[in-house]
Amino acid sequence: MKGILLTAGLGKRLQPITYFINKNLLPVGDKPMFFRPLQTLIDSGIKEIAIVIGPPHGYQITETLKYLPIPKDIDIVCINQPKPLGMSDAIGK
Repeated sequence: MKGILLTAGLGKRLQPITYFINKNLLPVGDKPMFFRPLQTLIDSGIKEIAIVIGPPHGYQITETLKYLPIPKDIDIVCINQPKPLGMSDAIGK
């Protein structure tokens, strides 16, 4: 089974904070917001995970992944969504 995590989008409802940081990197407790659903996918036994990223801050997700405690047997691929065209477009990537 494969999993997908959507982290693209502009985060306009959270501006001005999201002018500088991806909304999914905002802390919830002690971890970035996107880490909890990522951990749920991993705990569910899903080994192949696609993370959809997009401008202007998608690279921040890619960089953050380098510092998270992700097991070695988990294959994570970041997929770029150039324009925020919604969830169905992101899943179609």
